[in-house]
Amino acid sequence: MSWLAEWLGTAFIYALGWTLLHSLWQGALVAALLALVLAATPRWSANARYLCGVAALGLVLVLAVLTYSRYSLLVEAALTEAAKPSTEAALADSGPVFSWESFALWLNRHMPQVVLLWLVGFTLFLTRYCGWGFPLPPS
Repeated sequence: MSWLAEWLGTAFIYALGWTLLHSLWQGALVAALLALVLAATPRWSANARYLCGVAALGLVLVLAVLTYSRYSLLVEAALTEAAKPSTEAALADSGPVFSWESFALWLNRHMPQVVLLWLVGFTLFLTRYCGWGFPLPPS
């Protein structure tokens, strides 16, 4: 996957990967809030309810941009820190079998694959949307 890091840049890959993963729970939270708003306002006009949906989509986009900007700064700082020589020996992990820290470390090791998988799926759906890709079977 080093070709992906050379092509897109290591900092971009990690910031985008963490943004994609955080956008899953952020989008679910915004969708749940939208569902509550729509359930609480059944008598609103269709136009008002539509505007609530558009605002929710805009909020998801804003959250993704904010998350990416935060992680791009964090990744740059982490890469700068990792480039410094260290004389400390790495300590063996004697913690529990599963922890959020070990999951985050696993994700960091596999982030190029996560981003590559997302890029492949995005490209397939984009080509299908544009009419260049595989057609849907007739229903």
